[in-house]
Amino acid sequence: MTLTKTIFARKGNAPGDSYIAQAEGVKGDVLTPEVYTLPGIVSCAPDGTLGVFLPISGRRGVIVSTNNYQVRIEVERGETTIYSTTPDGKTVKAKMELKSSGAINITPAAGQNVTLAGGTQICNNLPACLLTGAPHGTNPFVKV
Repeated sequence: MTLTKTIFARKGNAPGDSYIAQAEGVKGDVLTPEVYTLPGIVSCAPDGTLGVFLPISGRRGVIVSTNNYQVRIEVERGETTIYSTTPDGKTVKAKMELKSSGAINITPAAGQNVTLAGGTQICNNLPACLLTGAPHGTNPFVKV
């Protein structure tokens, strides 16, 4: 099933708001299932994402997994990558890699900063970093 649009709203008499996809099934039928994700992770799938639909009593059901073939993210065994894309799903904007070595790599979109808990910013503009005292985060050879 291909997700053509995803919105945050209440589905029927659900106990709260959730992500609801407008999706086209393999036979061309249009469905509007909820999109279930892992606990602690919230995402709004970009247009064109493929999803696995689990039917519950006929046309009603939920999407339990998605995959975006428009970007290629490769990870090694034991690693996890979290990323965001443009709304059309074609371009990675920000990425956080949890490496099997224990390293954490964070790559913000161009011109954006990384804000850590407590409000500390890692700055991507060297002159601004020097003026504000924020750690500079774009040089891969310097530990921040």
